[in-house]
Amino acid sequence: MKKRSGPALSFKKASLKRCPECKGSRIIKPMFHQMICARCNGLGGVDLETGDALSPDNVIIQLHIREMEKSESERRLARQLADMRRDDESAGRGYGPGGARYHGD
Repeated sequence: MKKRSGPALSFKKASLKRCPECKGSRIIKPMFHQMICARCNGLGGVDLETGDALSPDNVIIQLHIREMEKSESERRLARQLADMRRDDESAGRGYGPGGARYHGD
């Protein structure tokens, strides 16, 4: 059954390109002071197809989506590192020459 009306069931990651005015830095410096870029509302990117700035509500959602992706990739890398360490320890490698442990004999 397809959804026919109302808001979307889930939020999608928007396709963005660098803001042409601030070049992705989110800040412009007209003369002597810094200002938040008015074209991209301080996001550093604009919509890929239209070149318009995202609404402030959509900016928050897009930043949250990207933050969740980053934290998931960090968790995945931490799991891979833990697996590699566990495999290393189970291989019997020690601290001494040739992987042998010193027993004090």
